[in-house]
Amino acid sequence: MINKNYNPEMVEPIILEIYLNNNKYKDRLLINDLKRTAQIIKIDNHIENSFYVRSTDLEQILYTKYRKEILNFDTTPVSSIKENANSIFYIESMMREFRHLKYFKINISENSKPSEDKSVKFEYKIKHSKVDIANRTEPDFHQTCVRIFKKIGVYNPSYYNASPYIEIPIYDLFQKLQRYSITLDRESDEYFNVLNIFQLFGEKLEKDESTVLIILEK
Repeated sequence: MINKNYNPEMVEPIILEIYLNNNKYKDRLLINDLKRTAQIIKIDNHIENSFYVRSTDLEQILYTKYRKEILNFDTTPVSSIKENANSIFYIESMMREFRHLKYFKINISENSKPSEDKSVKFEYKIKHSKVDIANRTEPDFHQTCVRIFKKIGVYNPSYYNASPYIEIPIYDLFQKLQRYSITLDRESDEYFNVLNIFQLFGEKLEKDESTVLIILEK
């Protein structure tokens, strides 16, 4: 039920960003529950309608207060769920799908006329994710990634700084890969190596302006 245009075998979301509408009944109940019982983490105190909560806090609220509703969804035919699904259903589905989630960034919308269009899907963004290239790809491809990341200047391990990972905005990584790719013959193996790296991450991370933690050494 969750639309993806990234590689779910490789990308492990850690922080998801979602929107709740204060003018939808279920969303408003959930917002109030979060503010009352969850540990709210504010990055900027001047932004009233945006905050972070731990996924464990949100999970506790869902399975305590909305357990019956979640169980009803579990026994409802998929065709009916598509028409009746609400934020409770989608958030709980995300928790099942993304087992490494640590935080949700909650944005509260005050739209007085929420869309009634049933074709509109629940929107979410991957704000931060882990991609474990060292342990979840074939050795040859792993070494290819390490070599290319060194070549484009995003991975610079040394004796004094032997970090096994890099943390980088996906936009910056893709820009550097793109600049490198235009120097290559389009029929060369190296060009296809770069394309395979792009495919590894997928388009959604770029669209969501995600930051990625890339594990490069075991």
